[in-house]
Amino acid sequence: MVAYSIVKKIALLCLISLVLVGCGSIGDELIHGTSYHPSTQLNGGYSETNLAPDIVRIVFRGNSSTSKERAQDIAMLRASDLSLQAGFPYFEVLKELDEMISNDVEAAKTDTPVIHAPRIEMMVHFLKEKPTGTVVFDSTYLMSSLKLKYGFK
Repeated sequence: MVAYSIVKKIALLCLISLVLVGCGSIGDELIHGTSYHPSTQLNGGYSETNLAPDIVRIVFRGNSSTSKERAQDIAMLRASDLSLQAGFPYFEVLKELDEMISNDVEAAKTDTPVIHAPRIEMMVHFLKEKPTGTVVFDSTYLMSSLKLKYGFK
C-alpha cells in the first residue's frame, strides 16, 4: 500500500513537471510580458497591414505583464523583420500611437479585476538608402540589438 502511494506521488510529480515544461512559453509571458509572435486572443502579439509595397502598419498588443518599453521594442523588431523580408535595409517611423488598453467596462460587469496592457500602433516606411536629416533605423542592427536584449532567437 505504501509503495503504491509513493508511485502515485511520483507519477503526479512527473505529470505536473510535463505540464509546466509544456507551458513554459505561456509562463514566461505571464512573468516577462508578451513575446515576439503573431497576435493571439489570449496573449496579444503583433499584426501588420501592408498599405503599399514600402509602407506597413504594425500593431503590437501586450498582456498585463508587458511594459510599455517592451511593447515599443517588439513593434520596432517587427518593423525591422518586415523591412528586411521586403528587401529594404532601413526604415523610418512615420507615425506612432501608444496607449494603455484595459478591460475596465467588462470588469465592472463581471466583477473581475481590471487589467491594463500596452498597445502600440506604428506606420513604417521602408527605405533602400539611408537619407540624411531624418531619423532612420538600420534594420539589421536594430533586429540583432533587440533580439539580444530580450533573448529572442
